[in-house]
Amino acid sequence: MKVILDLDTGIDDALALALALGRPDCELVGVTCVYGNIDVDGAVRNTLGLLALLGHEEVPVHRGCAGPTSGAAYERKRGSVVFHGANGIGGAKLPVSDASVARTHAAEFLVKSARRWGSDLVIVPTGPLTNIARAIELDEGAMSAIGGIVLMGGALTVPGNVSPFAEANVSYDPEAANVVFTRGARVTMVGLDVTLRTTLSQSDVDSWRKLGERGVAYAEILGHHLNATKMVSPGAKGCALHDPLALAVALDPTYVLSVPLCVFVRTDEGQRGRTVLDQRALEESSEREVRVALDVDSARFTKDFMGALNVALTA
Repeated sequence: MKVILDLDTGIDDALALALALGRPDCELVGVTCVYGNIDVDGAVRNTLGLLALLGHEEVPVHRGCAGPTSGAAYERKRGSVVFHGANGIGGAKLPVSDASVARTHAAEFLVKSARRWGSDLVIVPTGPLTNIARAIELDEGAMSAIGGIVLMGGALTVPGNVSPFAEANVSYDPEAANVVFTRGARVTMVGLDVTLRTTLSQSDVDSWRKLGERGVAYAEILGHHLNATKMVSPGAKGCALHDPLALAVALDPTYVLSVPLCVFVRTDEGQRGRTVLDQRALEESSEREVRVALDVDSARFTKDFMGALNVALTA
């Protein structure tokens, strides 16, 4: 499967990137970057450095939007600093990449890729959906013909992580998220409903230290995230695998139980960023259906995730 990752490259994005490179059923044809866990230039820098670390500098990296659709300035959320560190990857120092960022804007690259590969292409956004919405605005027909958009974002049956109802990625740009949910074809929402049920433990991370330089680097990166999780949630057994789960579902939908629903995003000030079930649209038409993941086989996913990471960190 041809995959484009749309990353706001923080720590769990780094895991999704390694997972893509460690899965034999995934052909990573490019990475697009957006603001979120870090500003867009930091996301580009982190992505280039991680690809250099993992030995895959051939993967093109495209810079995308620097702020939300509304035109408001990007303001990094406090939680992003706590969980991802000042540089987005827990303060880790990555190799300086010999590769350069591609000249084509992320949204234009997404559209060109959609036109080229059609249903063979799946896009996996793990940050704010601004790049994806812009690509839909550029060529809705081409973006509707791809194999799917499998996004990490939203919260339908559980509380949000930046407010009682809003999830971080959706809350950064609710207008863009609403475009994707209501105009994107074959959208699958992998939200907090399922990602919070996945866990990466300290022993899992420590096992990477035996895998050489790459494993040590990833263990250091994840160490920050685990420490932050323990500080915020002292009883937690590990950190959630938010972004990697979205990629895994793109490659194998059977990791989750998903149901077709009509979802939209509130953009009013009172409940801005809330993902909501549109019951009237569900009753009247199936054209807007989004597959929403509501349960996950966390044991199988975690086992497969660790196997793929071992490949990526030793290849």
